[in-house]
Amino acid sequence: MKKRLLSLCMALAMLPIAMCAQGTTQSSHHKLGSNIDYPINRLSPDGRYMGGWKNGVSYVYDTQMNQTLTTLGGDNLTVYLKSINNDGSIWASRIDNEGIKYGLYKDGKWTDLPKPEGFSGGWLRHVTPDQKYTVNSYTNSLPDMTLISDAFLYERKEDGTYRYRKLIKPKNDCWTESEVFHVDPMQISNDGRIVLGHMVDGLSKYIFPIIWERNAAGEYEYRIKGESFCFNLDQPSPGNPPIEEEMVTAEPGTPEYEEQLAQYYAAVEQWNALAAAFWTGKALHGYPFMDNQGTTIGTALFTGEQDKGSQPLLLSIADDSYALIEYYKTEPFMVTSSGTAFLLNRFMDGIHHNVMYTLGSNEVIPFDKWLKAEYDLTLENEYLHGFKVFVGEPAMSDDGKTLAFTLKFPNGTYKNHYYRLNKSLNLPTSMDKLLSTNPFRVYSSGKTLYTGNSTPCDIRIVNTNGQGVAKAENVVSSLDLKHLSAGIYVAAITRDKKTEFFKIVLAD
Repeated sequence: MKKRLLSLCMALAMLPIAMCAQGTTQSSHHKLGSNIDYPINRLSPDGRYMGGWKNGVSYVYDTQMNQTLTTLGGDNLTVYLKSINNDGSIWASRIDNEGIKYGLYKDGKWTDLPKPEGFSGGWLRHVTPDQKYTVNSYTNSLPDMTLISDAFLYERKEDGTYRYRKLIKPKNDCWTESEVFHVDPMQISNDGRIVLGHMVDGLSKYIFPIIWERNAAGEYEYRIKGESFCFNLDQPSPGNPPIEEEMVTAEPGTPEYEEQLAQYYAAVEQWNALAAAFWTGKALHGYPFMDNQGTTIGTALFTGEQDKGSQPLLLSIADDSYALIEYYKTEPFMVTSSGTAFLLNRFMDGIHHNVMYTLGSNEVIPFDKWLKAEYDLTLENEYLHGFKVFVGEPAMSDDGKTLAFTLKFPNGTYKNHYYRLNKSLNLPTSMDKLLSTNPFRVYSSGKTLYTGNSTPCDIRIVNTNGQGVAKAENVVSSLDLKHLSAGIYVAAITRDKKTEFFKIVLAD
């Protein structure tokens, strides 16, 4: 396969994605109702129903009736919502006393998909809006806990029942040539033509994107994507790191113990050397995402440089073209048919930074500025590009006219946001719901940081580039930060083995 590196502009021109013009007509929030105490991350294809799950219980909310329509789970039943249909019924995985099952919940009863023999676990991964196609992963484990899984595609027959087929699993990955134990289908295009998944080889445990495409004969053939991005294959894969509990089994203080411990330390040193050499190259990693038309894959490229981490990569499914976005420590979370990718940036210490990227643009846009520019919508002032308040898993309706997400606050509250895009609803904003109690009360005045508590804590201060600029231990009540310049920082506060992050503003 021919490998080529494209400039960003050239790659954008080559990606076969239908661009959708997005106007700036007035849009607004939908009032969610005071009875919602669960995060929203699912939408029906037409946007009427929204839902999510919390603590193993799944919920569906009717935005026209302004009430929760369905509550499933609790006691000995765990329900993981996967998709909502236009009639309010749902597809979900559920776990009860008999094991795990997958199916449709409608009119008060479950209709389960037929389960292949010989598999103990698995997950329902994706259902098309018309419910004609669904993809599942089914799993087993080897005695050494190595995960073995296979991908299955379900198709609805004329009588309404579903038949399944097992998708072909590569015998070996194309880089390390070790056996592929695990393939997991993540999405299927609306027309059932493309299945997107990821695979993990049995030696290195690295994740590679894979697609199955339906040919003229109706069979699905696999292709491994992103072959031009790989690790430094001139070096051997380090495999799994050594485990002390497995190598050191003798009684402490005995000669055998000292010998085994020395062997373990030598194995760790050797593994670190192999890993350092192997990780000098680039590689795709993480779970991939795909638009619902099956044209573009969103994934992450490990740059080979620890200080840069990963950057988002949009791969064309039709050919080898791609767009490599110059934005680091970032992974995509969603790719829409309009060519917009939602990017979740994890700065040092786990701080989030939410940005959007649209094909045809030259830069990423902070999430709140994207909402304002595209739809004239304004997020809460506390958001500030995701440093302290950040966006949870977003959901967009199949027609692209509805957007929902959860805005999470560090004090344990959240706001569910439901947008009817390009419509003048002029309805009130969403509500607050307290999820947990945060023991920290942190604020700044001038260049002094106050913890609001007399219990000692450890504090680290990080600037907006993710660099540590100050550190103090056993701080009681306050910390003087006069040596820092005025500006925005993030404070990592650790107390009682619990760490929380806060945006602080230092002023002269």
